[in-house]
Amino acid sequence: MKKRYLLSAVILTSPAILAGDLDPSSGPTDAGSGMYTLEDIYNRLNGTEASVPSDFTEPTSGPGSTGKTLTEVYDKADAVMDSQPTCIPTAAGDRFTDNGNGTVTDNRSCLMWLKDAGCVGQRAWDAVDASTEVVTLINAANPACANYTGTYTDWRLPSLSELVSLLTNDNKEFMVSPPSPLSGVRSSWYWSSSTQANYSDRAWDVDLSDGFVSNGGKTMNALYVWPVRGGQ
Repeated sequence: MKKRYLLSAVILTSPAILAGDLDPSSGPTDAGSGMYTLEDIYNRLNGTEASVPSDFTEPTSGPGSTGKTLTEVYDKADAVMDSQPTCIPTAAGDRFTDNGNGTVTDNRSCLMWLKDAGCVGQRAWDAVDASTEVVTLINAANPACANYTGTYTDWRLPSLSELVSLLTNDNKEFMVSPPSPLSGVRSSWYWSSSTQANYSDRAWDVDLSDGFVSNGGKTMNALYVWPVRGGQ
């Protein structure tokens, strides 16, 4: 009987032992106590605000406008998702898919390339190293790229590895017969976004006629530009 009594006592008192300290680990104004508002989430999706939650402040009145509605946040999230290439990397089937808007998706890397590899023309590296500069060159400002009807705003120079990825073992002579549906591929040098490690004024480039890799001066050399998006 004594043993049963002691066991019952342990069971009855154990919740108090396991409850622990109920006091909060930090005050509401301490770092780490901030919360994301709907406007914070909207701005983060829009790329206009860093991913830092708003500081907590003690409310002085009833709830007011958050600046953005939940519907606006959902719509922005949908727009962000729609702007991303939808692709599952695969080595089977056709390598490239014509998207019907002047772009082509590489099904091995899921990178999206401008279909016409020559319409942007030859440019100095420092004139196309920023995404906004590349976007401007392929929009209405450049009639040579009129076949492009997309509205993407994140075009950029490909990295060296991305550019070289086009020159696979089954297509060493890229210029002899560029794979369909690519067009406008020039038998010449193309810029990559990759800067040479020991010389910040030079960037890597690739000759798409034979796959040879070299480097050129960012301000001195005018090479072809083949815009890409996705990846990284």
